[in-house]
Amino acid sequence: GVDDYLLSSKAVFDPSTTDFTVAIWFKPNQIGIFNVLVAQQDGCPPPTCTGRYWLAQSTAGFLQTNITGTSFNSTATFSANNWYHAAIVKSGSTITLYLNGVAVPGNPTGTVLSATGNTVIGASKLTTGSFFNGTLDEARIYKRALSPTEIYQLYNPPKPGDINGDGTVGILDFSQLVADWGGTNSASDLNGDGTVGILDFSILVAYWGT
Repeated sequence: GVDDYLLSSKAVFDPSTTDFTVAIWFKPNQIGIFNVLVAQQDGCPPPTCTGRYWLAQSTAGFLQTNITGTSFNSTATFSANNWYHAAIVKSGSTITLYLNGVAVPGNPTGTVLSATGNTVIGASKLTTGSFFNGTLDEARIYKRALSPTEIYQLYNPPKPGDINGDGTVGILDFSQLVADWGGTNSASDLNGDGTVGILDFSILVAYWGT
């Protein structure tokens, strides 16, 4: 859309007091304008509370965050009409920005400011501008810091049936499934029921050769 946004009915958390992860897929319609992907409203009068934008598209086509009050950009730019995955992770005092599953070099400086307001997806915290001109999908908010591996898996989810992780479902995966048959190896437990068996074999067959 060009002026649509989503506003949560209550605060998710105060970003200054907890670890967190925010991730979202986005496809901009154009570059050269400032678009907010995810932001937070103040929640109480500044300066006690100061909501910031967590993820945004800068006018120059960089992924940007302003969560500490100082803008920090990705080194890589993106182009219009293509899908990208963005994430921001706060772990202790360290903030890391991710683009397409890879950590952006450097880290935002400063301290995350307190905010207790609602979460806004696709617009500024005031919901009066900086509407995201494009498409947003699969917004995720976690009250914990995801690991780099978990962030990459949000960008590039493991393929069902690829037990050995080589990128292709085939004979090596079948061999591992047979070796684990009747056991509880989580890698071979494709349907997540706690036991490696015929249902997992059915999943492997369904994705064979992919």
